[in-house]
Amino acid sequence: MAELVRGQISDRPWGLTFGQFGLREITGQLTVHASDGRDYRVAFAHGAIVGASSPQSADAATRIAMTSGLITSTQVATVAKQIAATPEIDEIALLASAARLQVEQIAALRRKVISQRAARTFSIEAGSFVVDDTTTIPIAPDAAVDMRAVILQGARMNLAELRL
Repeated sequence: MAELVRGQISDRPWGLTFGQFGLREITGQLTVHASDGRDYRVAFAHGAIVGASSPQSADAATRIAMTSGLITSTQVATVAKQIAATPEIDEIALLASAARLQVEQIAALRRKVISQRAARTFSIEAGSFVVDDTTTIPIAPDAAVDMRAVILQGARMNLAELRL
């Protein structure tokens, strides 16, 4: 594993930093270490975002599926238990199976989960980041998300007024 770049969140506006990973067509993993000890990860493939992880409960696949109307609140606990019991199985695939989602719904959910988790990096005000040339989180190249959409979502939903 080779380190491609390292820095601080506060070095410059996060949108500029994040955008450079896409413009440079990076393939690898961005890991953001927030000052509160939480880690956020975003996987890139040739500049497109193909995976993301977030420790925030609001970014859980079950929560996103529920707020998108794909599962009911009563299904959330059951599906969450299944996901926790089988971490080696893709959480979206498990959720899709339990909720009997259609192929189009699965693809849209996967993109939404990736986008929301990647956009969450914009909420971090202090911390450091590192980009490595390998990924440790699950990726979905078929659900690649354009980094420009993530920058817009991250800025709109997660940046404080002062940071805009």
